[in-house]
Amino acid sequence: MNRIEKKVARSRSDKSISRLILFSIVGFSIGYYMLNHIATWENPPMGNTFHIVIGCALIAISLIFLAVIIRKHYFPKKKRKKSHHVFLDNNSTKKEQ
Repeated sequence: MNRIEKKVARSRSDKSISRLILFSIVGFSIGYYMLNHIATWENPPMGNTFHIVIGCALIAISLIFLAVIIRKHYFPKKKRKKSHHVFLDNNSTKKEQ
């Protein structure tokens, strides 16, 4: 790959990461709205408990998803150096004996 192809691949990766982060923030804001605004109404549709549970679940899932995305993108795993196997030829072992 030359430098231009690497830049294009990197920009596509950054666009997809930013899109996933945006979806996570939208999910968090919907959960926050359900938890702190709709659940405090006197008689919300489907009941207060439903909105409390769904709001908390949306907030928790979006925060976990956001943490995983950020960790994978900005803190990648270090690649281990692979050790190479060395096999002795049958001829070389016979000469040593």
